[in-house]
Amino acid sequence: MLEEKLTNLPKDSGIYLMKDDKKNVIYVGKAISLKNRVRSYFQNKENHDIKTRLLVEHIKDFDYIITDNEVEALLLEIALIKKYRPHYNIQLKDDKSYPYIKISAENYPTVTLTRDYKTDGGKYFGPYTNAMDARKFVEALNLLYPIKMCKKKFGSQKQQRPCINYDMGLCLAPCSREIDKEEYDAYLREITAILNGDTDALMSKIRERMGFYAAKQDFETAAVLRDYLYATEKVSVKQKISMADEDSSEVLALAYDEEIAVIAMFERAKGELQGKRTFVLENISDHSPVQMMTEFIKQYYSTDASIPKTIYLQYALEEEQEQSILQLLTKKKGSKVVIKVPKIGNKKKLVDMLEKNAQDAVFQYRSRKEAERQKEERALAEIKNAFGLQRTIERMEAFDISNIMGSDQVGAMVVYEKTKRAPKAYRRFRIKYIEGQDDYAAMGEVVFRRLKRAKEELENGESIQQSRFLPLPEIIFVDGGQGHVKIIQGIVEDFGFDIQVGGLKKDISHRLQSLWTQGRELPLEQLPDSKRFLREVSDEVHRYAYEYHAVRRRKSMLDSELTKIPLVGEKRKRELLRRFEGIEQIQNATIEELIQVEGIDRRVARNIKEYFEVKTKFNDENRENNKKKQK
Repeated sequence: MLEEKLTNLPKDSGIYLMKDDKKNVIYVGKAISLKNRVRSYFQNKENHDIKTRLLVEHIKDFDYIITDNEVEALLLEIALIKKYRPHYNIQLKDDKSYPYIKISAENYPTVTLTRDYKTDGGKYFGPYTNAMDARKFVEALNLLYPIKMCKKKFGSQKQQRPCINYDMGLCLAPCSREIDKEEYDAYLREITAILNGDTDALMSKIRERMGFYAAKQDFETAAVLRDYLYATEKVSVKQKISMADEDSSEVLALAYDEEIAVIAMFERAKGELQGKRTFVLENISDHSPVQMMTEFIKQYYSTDASIPKTIYLQYALEEEQEQSILQLLTKKKGSKVVIKVPKIGNKKKLVDMLEKNAQDAVFQYRSRKEAERQKEERALAEIKNAFGLQRTIERMEAFDISNIMGSDQVGAMVVYEKTKRAPKAYRRFRIKYIEGQDDYAAMGEVVFRRLKRAKEELENGESIQQSRFLPLPEIIFVDGGQGHVKIIQGIVEDFGFDIQVGGLKKDISHRLQSLWTQGRELPLEQLPDSKRFLREVSDEVHRYAYEYHAVRRRKSMLDSELTKIPLVGEKRKRELLRRFEGIEQIQNATIEELIQVEGIDRRVARNIKEYFEVKTKFNDENRENNKKKQK
C-alpha cells in the first residue's frame, strides 16, 4: 500500500503528514513537489541523519494535501503542526504564555483576555508581557464601556430578558434590544481606538470615577480604579510601541546545547530597545542552527499579532524556505517585511549581545531543570522511605470521592509520573453500586473498578499504549486516614498486585496534615522534602473530583427540570442536553432553534416555550409579592 501511494504521488506543492502504525501523525512537512520530497525519505536511507532514520522507521502510512502554491503550503504546515504537535517536529515553547486582548467576531462582540491566538475573524491586540496589567485593563474597559460579557450568541431578530449585568449597569443588554446595533458599534470603535494606543479618554474616565468614589469616602472602590489606571498607563506604553510600525524592528539570536535551544529577542521601536523575551525550542536533536531559526520564525510570527518591518537574525533562514516565509509575513503585515543578517556595525553588535543573553538563558534553564530534578529526587526518596519501598517510583495515583449528602456521587483518579502530573491518564467514575453517603464503600468501589480494568487489560495482553488503566502504580493515595487505607489495601491484596496504599489525612480546615502509611501516621513536618508535593496531590485530586461532581449535579438539576415539560421524554431530553449547554440556553432558544434539535417538532417546541414562560411569569409575580410584603 505504501509503495503504491509513493508511486502515485503528484508533483504539486503541498503538505504531507507522516503516520505511525496507530495512525498518529508523527511528522508534518511541506514540499514544492510532493512526489520528490516524500519519496526522498525512502531513498538512500544511509545518507539520512539519525533523526530522519528514526522517523522513517516509524512511518507506516502518510497523507498529503495539495496546495496552489508554497505560501499556502507553509500556512497549512504551521496550522497542522500546532494541531497535532508531531513527535518529530521541532516544538516551540514560550517561556511565558503571553495573553492577547480579543474583540470577538460576533454580531455583538465581546472584549476578553485570551492566550489562544486564532484565525477566527476576531481582532487581537498584544501580546502583553504583564498578564495582570492586561487583565485589569480589560476589566476597566468592561466597566466603563458596558458591552456584553456573556457568551450568548444572538441575532438582531431575537429578544431575551436582560441579565443582572444590565441591572448593575455593566451591560447594555443587546439581547433585549435595549441598545441598537449602530450605538453598540460606536462603543466598539472607541474600544478599538483605545486598544490601538489612544488611551487618554479611558484614563480620563477612570480618574473621574476615582474622584467620585473618593468623595463618597469609598476608598476601597477608588483603590481598585487606581489599579485600573496604573495598568492602563503601563499597557498604553506597550501599545504605542507596537504602533511604531515604520521604524519597528526585532532582533533574534540563538544559543543551544544537546537538549534545548533558546531564542532571545530584543523588541525595538523608533530605534530604542523596548524589552527582551526568550523562547525555548525542544526536540532539537540533529537540527542545525539554521533549521532551528527557520522553524522559530515560521511558528512565532504565524501567531504573533504584530510583525515588525525588519527582523535581524544571527543566522540566515533555510534558502529553500526563505522566500515563502517572507511572502507570508508580508501578506500578514500588509507591507513589505525584510529579514537581514548583519555582518558589521551596531546591528551586528546588538545581535552578538543578544547571543550572550541567549547563552545565559540556556544556562539558567539547565540550572533550573537540574534544581527541579534534585528536588524531585529528594521528594521521591522520602516517599520511598515512608512506604519502605525498594523499587523506583515511576507512577503514583490518588483517589477522592465527591458528593452532597450522598447525591450525584462521583470518584476521581489523578496520576503522577514521578512528581509530574499526567492529565491524559486521569479518570472519572460515577458511583454505581453504593446507595447513600458512605465514603469508605464509594472509595472501595472506585479503586476496585480501576484495578479490575487493569487486570482485564493485562489478561487481554493490551500494551500500555493501547490500555486506559496501565501501567499500575507503585503507590495509591486515598483521601482519608487509617480506615480508608485498610479497606483499599485489602482490595489491592485481593487482586494480588504489589501496590502500596497511603492515606492523605486532612485537618478540620480541609488542609493536608499527615500521611497514613505502614500502619502509622506521619505528620507533614516529618516529610520536609515531599510535603509540598503531597499537598499538591491532595489538592489536585480534590479539585478533579469536585469539578466532576459539579458537572454531574448541574446535569441532574437540568435533567429534573426538563422532566417536568409535557412530551419531553428521555430521548428528547438527551438531544436537548446535547444541543444546549444549560437551562438558560434552552429557555432563551426560539421555536425555530428548538425544532433544529432531533425529535423536537413545533408542538413540543411550543410546550417547552410555554413551560418556561409560565415559570418566569410565576417567579416574577412571586418576587413582586415578596417586595410588597417587605414594604
